Amino acid sequence: MSRASFQILPGVVPANRTSALRIVPRQGHTLCELGDFALSYRAHENLLADGKITADIEKHPLPDWHIDGESILIEGFFAGEQEHSIDLIRRDASGRPVTLEAFRIYSLSDELRGMKPYRGNFHQHSANSPCCHAPEDTPPHVAAESRRIGLDFTTISDHSCYRSVQEAEAAFRNAVTDLVLFPGEEVHPMQWSQHIVNFGGKYSITELLESDRDRFFREVEEIRRNLHLPDSMEQFVIPATQWAFAKIREAGGLAILAHPYWYYSKLAGLMVSPAVTEELIRRGGYDAMEVVSGFHYDIAEYNNWQIVRWFESRAEGRMIPPLGVNDSHCCRGEKSNFDWYSTVIFAESLSFEDVRKAVLACRCAALETLPGAPPKVYGDLRFVKYIHFLLREYFPEHDAFCRREGKLMEAFLQGKPRAAENLSEAGGQTEKWRKLFFGELYRK
Repeated sequence: MSRASFQILPGVVPANRTSALRIVPRQGHTLCELGDFALSYRAHENLLADGKITADIEKHPLPDWHIDGESILIEGFFAGEQEHSIDLIRRDASGRPVTLEAFRIYSLSDELRGMKPYRGNFHQHSANSPCCHAPEDTPPHVAAESRRIGLDFTTISDHSCYRSVQEAEAAFRNAVTDLVLFPGEEVHPMQWSQHIVNFGGKYSITELLESDRDRFFREVEEIRRNLHLPDSMEQFVIPATQWAFAKIREAGGLAILAHPYWYYSKLAGLMVSPAVTEELIRRGGYDAMEVVSGFHYDIAEYNNWQIVRWFESRAEGRMIPPLGVNDSHCCRGEKSNFDWYSTVIFAESLSFEDVRKAVLACRCAALETLPGAPPKVYGDLRFVKYIHFLLREYFPEHDAFCRREGKLMEAFLQGKPRAAENLSEAGGQTEKWRKLFFGELYRK
């Protein structure tokens, strides 16, 4: 879809059905600007309406189209789940085609009807975490910054602290914001080395443990006996982690295996032995795994380990829901990786139950957007292809609305005049764009 003078809507159509599209001028533009033009069409994976898979050099038959008032109406059968090019062209003096406007759409299988893309984060920190690098990163500020970078949902999973999201929600109680906040905490009481994220649980797992430590140790010991670990294997972290996984699920949350290959410092090295990590990954009990996560470039190789181990799990026949999280300890500045990693999910809505279903069904992929580098997506191949399309054609406009709302949220926190009214006026813009872009696929 062109983001210059014209746009095509909807951007996504049902696969293997005839759909109508319109190319419309953006504000301040008209069709007259195009002059004489023709249409060019290509199915990116060479799947055509007649069921044939064409050679790369073959021309693809044009869909029907005509000028309808101030728009170009296109009606075509878009085969398979794939991307399509619809370009407006003109021949130059030598007869070569010159592209006037280039548009991209995607045909999507019916099973994803009603599944909207939402970008979010499952793990980050505020000043309520002692290791946070920025005292100004209060929970409300982290929420505003999360919206500014284009997130639809997030949590604030401070270390052994469940109250951070409640603080952010209280700060915006008298304001309208489309960012959805879910409760969370990073669980590792008594500093056991493996960290686990409690995402969306109805209560704190840390507080549950601290309320009765004797019971915790009894339950962990019972788990240890039933695991039948070899004598050479570490005997506490594995059963304690399994205990946390089970308690998070009892609380109704998603249990997330955090940064499996966690490098802390040159002195400490890897915080969890890869042998212990392997035992945890193999045994399961968690709902999802962080595949890409913070902190900095100098430990990027450990993200590489996580990515490769996730792919190996696929090869072993296990589909672990892959997550990208920033694990941020600073929203801005030299030490910030705030907008480097996130997750795209496909869900009917942003209710917790729908988000949970999307993750458990592996309708999610980890997203890496490092500065100066092209984005990388990790997940099921069909989602990887689709998300790359969305990153080019859907998310830029979505993110522009989010950026404005995030700045208004910060203005509201600072008590600036009319901030609440401006936030209210900005509300609903991302949802309006979502409905336009997905057309009849917006609802099931």
